[in-house]
Amino acid sequence: MGIMSFLRNRMGTILVVVIGLALFAFIIGEVVHYGSSFMNGDRTTIGEVNGDKINYEDYAAKLDQNMQNFKQQSGQQSMNPQMVSYVQQSTWNQQISQIILQKQIAKLGLTVGDNESISLVQGSNPSQQIIQAFTNRETGQFDRQQLMGFLQNINSSKADPATKAQWAGFVNQIIEGKKSEKYLSLIRNGLYVNSLEAKDDYEARNKIANFKYVSLDYTSIPDNQIKLTDDDYNTYYNEHKNEFKNPEETRTLNYVVFNAAPSKADSAVVKEQIDKLMDGLKTSKNDSLFVAINAATPAPLVYQKKGQLEPALDSVMFNAAPGFVYGPYLSNGAYKIAKLINAEVGPDSVKARHILI
Repeated sequence: MGIMSFLRNRMGTILVVVIGLALFAFIIGEVVHYGSSFMNGDRTTIGEVNGDKINYEDYAAKLDQNMQNFKQQSGQQSMNPQMVSYVQQSTWNQQISQIILQKQIAKLGLTVGDNESISLVQGSNPSQQIIQAFTNRETGQFDRQQLMGFLQNINSSKADPATKAQWAGFVNQIIEGKKSEKYLSLIRNGLYVNSLEAKDDYEARNKIANFKYVSLDYTSIPDNQIKLTDDDYNTYYNEHKNEFKNPEETRTLNYVVFNAAPSKADSAVVKEQIDKLMDGLKTSKNDSLFVAINAATPAPLVYQKKGQLEPALDSVMFNAAPGFVYGPYLSNGAYKIAKLINAEVGPDSVKARHILI
């Protein structure tokens, strides 16, 4: 069994929907509010987890690799937006897990040795991922001969480099998963409840006492019968002042509100930034990734009939060729860019995506 086949078994059946037109619109609103961070921010960093930055190039490389693996595993040459979104989210979660979980694993010195790694792949009790990948379809049982035959082929000099790389990545996932399993096992065992704690909890929940009490209604006592002195007030204040302690220091202040409308200079600077984005969109080889990196609120992909798009786009997009980029143009106080990815003759409709930056 080839590597594509057994990895396909892990992914399950993938339904592919071929889409016709994807329209990406980039909008910059509230120029002054977002302009400074947009222009001065670190353009190579797309996220930060626990003080560690996630680099755009590293994420893009892993995303591209995962997309290629996804296509090979599914046997398809194209991916619909749902598949792209799934791989993007999966890659992002891998980045987060690697930063958070692996850092804690390294602190504890948890490792998977060579012998343990071999055992996970071809030992008497291999990983469930290996068992699932090399299960005989006819018998439904793990086929060890099939596994050993594959290992012999993959370790030969004639093995396909791409297949070897995929297998190495698959094994690495198993090893990293084993490290995570060890770490989580330590946490579970560390949450042990001893007999004294169990006894104390049981008594607290089940201890019963019989008692008698008398209720005194404060409203039944006339106010003129109670005489409070300054010492009484001071004593109460000192005994209860911690109950009203503010965790954060507060201030009383006066402020004025200014209209944050952009000046001509502000608009010119943002227009220059949009022109740079337009150049990037024209040459982008991965439009979905470009949108994910540069858009703050990606909108879902929906069908659009002629006349449903805003007039500035509707008048040109239905007559343009794939790859056409329109803009930047000003609409409702914001600059926009649109790119036509592909076109398909249909019932007077297209698919469009609007992205808000």
